[in-house]
Amino acid sequence: MLGTTPSAGREVSGNTTKSSIRIHPLSQCQVLCGNLYTQIIRKTQ
Repeated sequence: MLGTTPSAGREVSGNTTKSSIRIHPLSQCQVLCGNLYTQIIRKTQ
């Protein structure tokens, strides 16, 4: 148990960093698309 805990922690941290890098550009795109969408709605109203 003691021997496996450090490796598991490293794997988790590695997965979180990779996932955060993958999710980051998508979140930026969603924010930009959301801003454009709200601007279009305001213009149409």
